[in-house]
Amino acid sequence: MKPFLTLDESSIDPTLEAPSREGYSLRQAARAVVSDEAGAIALLHVTRDSYYKLPGGGIDAGEDPLQALERELLEEIGCRATITHDLGTVLEQRYYQEMTQISHCYIANLIGEKGQPDYTDEEREAGFEIVWAKDIHAAVVLLESSVETAADDIDITFMRMRDVAITKRALTFLTQ
Repeated sequence: MKPFLTLDESSIDPTLEAPSREGYSLRQAARAVVSDEAGAIALLHVTRDSYYKLPGGGIDAGEDPLQALERELLEEIGCRATITHDLGTVLEQRYYQEMTQISHCYIANLIGEKGQPDYTDEEREAGFEIVWAKDIHAAVVLLESSVETAADDIDITFMRMRDVAITKRALTFLTQ
């Protein structure tokens, strides 16, 4: 499937030229725009670095994207969800890490009650907390609000650009 978005460091600095990507590692991930019955959108607020991100993460060996997403949603937002739309993929070429990342992106609806996350020690140290944005428009605003933090951290810049694009794409599906 062709990505709906391709990001690389020239997306941040247009004067950069793409190096050869030979030998880059490949990381696959699954992410979702998850809404509850009232239309609120689940985000993770990383309080230490003051940014917001969509729930999701890496696909482990033996998992497919949907299995990974189910696991990540339980770990990060403490919830189960049902997939309503496949948004496609985002391709990230992170030159500074010599890595290609493919994020499989979805829209999902919460199933049952909101639960408690099971954060890793690293996530707890980063100050992860669940935030339910009022609606998808408010989610975009929160994701975009990470601009000042992102200016100093290329990883956060990639996440913000990716997650804003995913959420805006979800918005187009939801308003058709």
